Amino acid sequence: MKIKTLNKIEYIIVDPTKNITALVISKVSIIDQAKVAKAIMSVEKEVEQVGFISYGDNADITLRMSGGEFCGNATMSIAVYHAIKNNLDKAHIKVCVLDTEDIINVAVEKMEDDTWRCRETIPYEPKITYIDIDDYRSLPLVSLDGISHIIFGDIGEKLQSIKTNLQFSGPDIKKWCESLSLPAIGFMFYDESESKLIPYVYVRESDTLFWENACASGTIAIGAYLAEKYQKNINQTIHEPGGTMNISKNEDGKLVLEGKVKILV
Repeated sequence: MKIKTLNKIEYIIVDPTKNITALVISKVSIIDQAKVAKAIMSVEKEVEQVGFISYGDNADITLRMSGGEFCGNATMSIAVYHAIKNNLDKAHIKVCVLDTEDIINVAVEKMEDDTWRCRETIPYEPKITYIDIDDYRSLPLVSLDGISHIIFGDIGEKLQSIKTNLQFSGPDIKKWCESLSLPAIGFMFYDESESKLIPYVYVRESDTLFWENACASGTIAIGAYLAEKYQKNINQTIHEPGGTMNISKNEDGKLVLEGKVKILV
Protein backbone atom coordinates (compact mmCIF):
# COMPACT_ATOMS: atom_id res chain seq x y z
CA MET A 1 0.00 0.00 0.00
CA LYS A 2 1.75 3.15 -1.23
CA ILE A 3 1.28 6.25 0.90
CA LYS A 4 1.58 9.53 -0.99
CA THR A 5 2.32 12.96 0.45
CA LEU A 6 1.23 16.46 -0.59
CA ASN A 7 2.13 19.45 1.61
CA LYS A 8 2.75 17.00 4.49
CA ILE A 9 -0.73 15.48 4.01
CA GLU A 10 -0.59 11.69 3.63
CA TYR A 11 -3.11 9.82 1.49
CA ILE A 12 -3.62 6.69 -0.59
CA ILE A 13 -5.37 6.14 -3.92
CA VAL A 14 -8.00 3.43 -4.28
CA ASP A 15 -9.99 2.09 -7.23
CA PRO A 16 -13.58 1.05 -6.50
CA THR A 17 -14.97 0.21 -9.97
CA LYS A 18 -12.84 3.01 -11.53
CA ASN A 19 -14.46 5.62 -9.27
CA ILE A 20 -10.94 6.64 -8.29
CA THR A 21 -10.84 7.88 -4.69
CA ALA A 22 -8.20 9.46 -2.45
CA LEU A 23 -8.36 8.55 1.24
CA VAL A 24 -6.52 11.02 3.47
CA ILE A 25 -4.71 9.37 6.37
CA SER A 26 -3.45 12.57 8.01
CA LYS A 27 -5.71 14.36 10.48
CA VAL A 28 -7.40 17.32 8.76
CA SER A 29 -9.98 19.60 10.40
CA ILE A 30 -13.38 19.61 8.74
CA ILE A 31 -13.06 23.29 7.89
CA ASP A 32 -9.94 22.54 5.83
CA GLN A 33 -11.08 19.34 4.13
CA ALA A 34 -12.55 20.89 0.98
CA LYS A 35 -9.34 22.88 0.43
CA VAL A 36 -7.15 19.80 0.94
CA ALA A 37 -9.40 17.77 -1.39
CA LYS A 38 -9.05 20.34 -4.16
CA ALA A 39 -5.27 20.37 -3.74
CA ILE A 40 -5.09 16.58 -4.03
CA MET A 41 -7.43 16.51 -7.03
CA SER A 42 -5.34 19.15 -8.79
CA VAL A 43 -2.37 16.78 -8.61
CA GLU A 44 -4.15 13.42 -8.94
CA LYS A 45 -6.09 14.03 -12.16
CA GLU A 46 -7.95 10.68 -12.10
CA VAL A 47 -9.34 11.20 -8.59
CA GLU A 48 -13.09 11.86 -8.57
CA GLN A 49 -13.55 12.31 -4.80
CA VAL A 50 -11.65 12.58 -1.54
CA GLY A 51 -12.48 11.08 1.84
CA PHE A 52 -10.88 11.65 5.24
CA ILE A 53 -10.04 8.94 7.77
CA SER A 54 -10.46 9.30 11.51
CA TYR A 55 -11.31 7.09 14.50
CA GLY A 56 -14.01 7.07 17.15
CA ASP A 57 -15.45 4.85 19.85
CA ASN A 58 -18.53 3.52 18.04
CA ALA A 59 -16.95 1.98 14.92
CA ASP A 60 -13.75 0.43 13.62
CA ILE A 61 -12.98 3.45 11.45
CA THR A 62 -14.65 6.74 10.51
CA LEU A 63 -15.08 8.35 7.10
CA ARG A 64 -15.97 11.89 6.12
CA MET A 65 -16.16 12.92 2.49
CA SER A 66 -14.83 16.38 1.65
CA GLY A 67 -18.36 17.54 0.84
CA GLY A 68 -20.03 15.75 3.75
CA GLU A 69 -21.95 13.45 1.39
CA PHE A 70 -22.45 9.71 1.77
CA CYS A 71 -20.27 7.74 -0.65
CA GLY A 72 -20.73 3.99 -0.91
CA ASN A 73 -17.50 3.45 -2.87
CA ALA A 74 -15.39 5.37 -0.36
CA THR A 75 -17.10 3.44 2.46
CA MET A 76 -16.07 0.14 0.90
CA SER A 77 -12.58 1.51 0.24
CA ILE A 78 -11.99 2.64 3.81
CA ALA A 79 -13.09 -0.78 5.05
CA VAL A 80 -10.46 -2.38 2.78
CA TYR A 81 -7.84 0.07 4.09
CA HIS A 82 -8.70 -0.94 7.67
CA ALA A 83 -8.44 -4.65 6.82
CA ILE A 84 -5.03 -4.20 5.16
CA LYS A 85 -3.74 -2.09 8.02
CA ASN A 86 -4.73 -4.84 10.47
CA ASN A 87 -3.42 -7.72 8.32
CA LEU A 88 -6.88 -9.16 7.71
CA ASP A 89 -7.73 -11.02 4.50
CA LYS A 90 -11.39 -11.34 5.44
CA ALA A 91 -13.35 -9.23 7.89
CA HIS A 92 -16.55 -7.43 8.82
CA ILE A 93 -15.76 -3.74 9.28
CA LYS A 94 -17.96 -1.14 10.95
CA VAL A 95 -17.58 2.22 9.22
CA CYS A 96 -18.97 5.38 10.80
CA VAL A 97 -20.11 7.98 8.25
CA LEU A 98 -19.26 11.03 10.32
CA ASP A 99 -21.76 13.70 9.27
CA THR A 100 -24.71 11.38 9.99
CA GLU A 101 -23.04 8.99 12.45
CA ASP A 102 -24.58 6.09 10.54
CA ILE A 103 -22.77 2.81 11.04
CA ILE A 104 -22.30 0.94 7.76
CA ASN A 105 -21.39 -2.73 7.99
CA VAL A 106 -18.97 -3.76 5.24
CA ALA A 107 -17.81 -7.34 4.66
CA VAL A 108 -14.48 -7.46 2.82
CA GLU A 109 -12.51 -10.37 1.40
CA LYS A 110 -9.19 -10.36 -0.42
CA MET A 111 -9.17 -12.12 -3.80
CA GLU A 112 -6.29 -13.87 -5.56
CA ASP A 113 -5.72 -10.94 -7.93
CA ASP A 114 -5.27 -8.55 -4.96
CA THR A 115 -8.66 -6.95 -5.47
CA TRP A 116 -11.12 -6.98 -2.60
CA ARG A 117 -14.72 -8.13 -2.80
CA CYS A 118 -16.97 -5.91 -0.67
CA ARG A 119 -20.53 -6.25 0.56
CA GLU A 120 -22.05 -3.14 2.13
CA THR A 121 -25.34 -3.12 4.05
CA ILE A 122 -27.32 0.14 4.16
CA PRO A 123 -28.89 0.57 7.63
CA TYR A 124 -31.79 2.78 6.52
CA GLU A 125 -34.36 2.91 3.73
CA PRO A 126 -33.81 5.77 1.26
CA LYS A 127 -36.70 8.20 0.86
CA ILE A 128 -38.27 8.40 -2.60
CA THR A 129 -40.29 11.37 -3.87
CA TYR A 130 -41.14 12.50 -7.40
CA ILE A 131 -40.27 15.83 -9.02
CA ASP A 132 -40.48 17.62 -12.38
CA ILE A 133 -37.42 18.98 -14.20
CA ASP A 134 -37.85 20.96 -17.42
CA ASP A 135 -39.73 18.68 -19.84
CA TYR A 136 -39.35 15.61 -17.63
CA ARG A 137 -42.22 14.71 -15.33
CA SER A 138 -42.44 12.61 -12.17
CA LEU A 139 -38.75 11.82 -11.96
CA PRO A 140 -37.78 9.71 -8.91
CA LEU A 141 -35.71 11.67 -6.38
CA VAL A 142 -34.02 9.17 -4.07
CA SER A 143 -32.60 10.71 -0.89
CA LEU A 144 -29.71 9.17 1.01
CA ASP A 145 -27.79 10.82 3.85
CA GLY A 146 -26.00 13.85 2.42
CA ILE A 147 -26.80 13.16 -1.24
CA SER A 148 -29.90 12.72 -3.39
CA HIS A 149 -30.18 11.19 -6.85
CA ILE A 150 -32.59 11.99 -9.65
CA ILE A 151 -33.21 8.99 -11.89
CA PHE A 152 -33.69 9.56 -15.59
CA GLY A 153 -34.97 6.17 -16.72
CA ASP A 154 -36.21 4.57 -19.91
CA ILE A 155 -34.10 6.87 -22.07
CA GLY A 156 -32.88 4.05 -24.31
CA GLU A 157 -30.62 5.18 -27.14
CA LYS A 158 -30.19 8.64 -25.59
CA LEU A 159 -27.95 7.05 -22.95
CA GLN A 160 -25.04 6.72 -25.35
CA SER A 161 -25.03 10.41 -26.28
CA ILE A 162 -26.17 11.93 -23.00
CA LYS A 163 -22.78 13.55 -22.26
CA THR A 164 -23.22 15.82 -25.26
CA ASN A 165 -26.75 16.85 -24.30
CA LEU A 166 -26.40 20.53 -23.31
CA GLN A 167 -29.63 20.28 -21.35
CA PHE A 168 -27.57 18.67 -18.59
CA SER A 169 -24.59 21.04 -18.50
CA GLY A 170 -22.69 21.86 -15.32
CA PRO A 171 -24.62 25.07 -14.59
CA ASP A 172 -27.87 23.11 -14.92
CA ILE A 173 -27.02 20.49 -12.32
CA LYS A 174 -25.66 23.14 -9.93
CA LYS A 175 -28.86 25.14 -10.38
CA TRP A 176 -31.05 22.16 -9.51
CA CYS A 177 -28.88 21.26 -6.53
CA GLU A 178 -29.34 24.76 -5.12
CA SER A 179 -33.04 25.02 -5.94
CA LEU A 180 -33.74 21.73 -4.16
CA SER A 181 -31.55 22.80 -1.19
CA LEU A 182 -29.44 19.64 -1.44
CA PRO A 183 -25.82 19.30 -0.27
CA ALA A 184 -25.07 17.00 -3.20
CA ILE A 185 -27.03 15.74 -6.19
CA GLY A 186 -26.63 13.02 -8.77
CA PHE A 187 -28.29 12.77 -12.16
CA MET A 188 -28.54 9.02 -12.74
CA PHE A 189 -29.10 8.24 -16.42
CA TYR A 190 -30.39 4.68 -16.29
CA ASP A 191 -31.39 2.40 -19.14
CA GLU A 192 -33.49 -0.23 -17.39
CA SER A 193 -33.77 -2.51 -20.43
CA GLU A 194 -30.01 -3.13 -20.38
CA SER A 195 -29.38 -2.13 -16.74
CA LYS A 196 -26.84 0.50 -17.80
CA LEU A 197 -26.09 3.56 -15.71
CA ILE A 198 -24.19 6.78 -16.43
CA PRO A 199 -23.75 8.90 -13.26
CA TYR A 200 -23.30 12.69 -13.16
CA VAL A 201 -22.63 14.00 -9.64
CA TYR A 202 -22.24 17.45 -8.09
CA VAL A 203 -21.17 18.15 -4.48
CA ARG A 204 -21.77 21.72 -3.30
CA GLU A 205 -19.27 22.05 -0.45
CA SER A 206 -16.31 20.82 -2.49
CA ASP A 207 -17.74 22.30 -5.73
CA THR A 208 -16.89 19.14 -7.68
CA LEU A 209 -18.81 17.91 -10.71
CA PHE A 210 -17.99 14.63 -12.46
CA TRP A 211 -19.27 12.20 -15.02
CA GLU A 212 -18.31 9.38 -12.67
CA ASN A 213 -17.04 5.98 -13.77
CA ALA A 214 -19.21 4.43 -11.08
CA CYS A 215 -21.48 5.75 -8.36
CA ALA A 216 -22.23 3.47 -5.43
CA SER A 217 -24.81 5.74 -3.79
CA GLY A 218 -26.44 6.13 -7.21
CA THR A 219 -26.52 2.36 -7.56
CA ILE A 220 -28.19 2.14 -4.14
CA ALA A 221 -30.72 4.74 -5.33
CA ILE A 222 -31.46 2.65 -8.42
CA GLY A 223 -32.02 -0.37 -6.19
CA ALA A 224 -34.40 1.51 -3.90
CA TYR A 225 -36.32 2.82 -6.91
CA LEU A 226 -36.64 -0.62 -8.56
CA ALA A 227 -37.77 -2.24 -5.30
CA GLU A 228 -40.50 0.38 -4.90
CA LYS A 229 -41.49 0.29 -8.57
CA TYR A 230 -42.01 -3.46 -8.64
CA GLN A 231 -42.90 -3.91 -4.97
CA LYS A 232 -40.60 -6.89 -4.54
CA ASN A 233 -37.13 -7.93 -3.51
CA ILE A 234 -34.51 -7.29 -6.15
CA ASN A 235 -31.10 -8.59 -7.16
CA GLN A 236 -29.76 -6.44 -9.98
CA THR A 237 -26.35 -6.08 -11.62
CA ILE A 238 -25.78 -2.50 -12.77
CA HIS A 239 -23.39 -1.85 -15.68
CA GLU A 240 -21.50 1.43 -15.32
CA PRO A 241 -18.65 3.00 -17.31
CA GLY A 242 -16.03 1.62 -14.89
CA GLY A 243 -17.50 -1.86 -14.46
CA THR A 244 -20.36 -3.52 -12.62
CA MET A 245 -21.85 -3.37 -9.15
CA ASN A 246 -24.70 -5.39 -7.71
CA ILE A 247 -27.59 -4.08 -5.64
CA SER A 248 -30.08 -6.30 -3.84
CA LYS A 249 -32.91 -5.98 -1.38
CA ASN A 250 -33.76 -9.12 0.50
CA GLU A 251 -36.24 -10.44 3.06
CA ASP A 252 -35.02 -8.21 5.91
CA GLY A 253 -35.72 -5.14 3.76
CA LYS A 254 -32.11 -3.93 3.73
CA LEU A 255 -30.34 -2.79 0.57
CA VAL A 256 -27.01 -4.51 0.04
CA LEU A 257 -24.37 -3.18 -2.35
CA GLU A 258 -21.61 -5.40 -3.73
CA GLY A 259 -18.51 -4.17 -5.52
CA LYS A 260 -14.76 -4.54 -5.81
CA VAL A 261 -11.94 -2.34 -4.54
CA LYS A 262 -8.27 -2.25 -5.50
CA ILE A 263 -5.56 -0.28 -3.76
CA LEU A 264 -3.48 1.53 -6.37
CA VAL A 265 0.30 1.64 -6.08
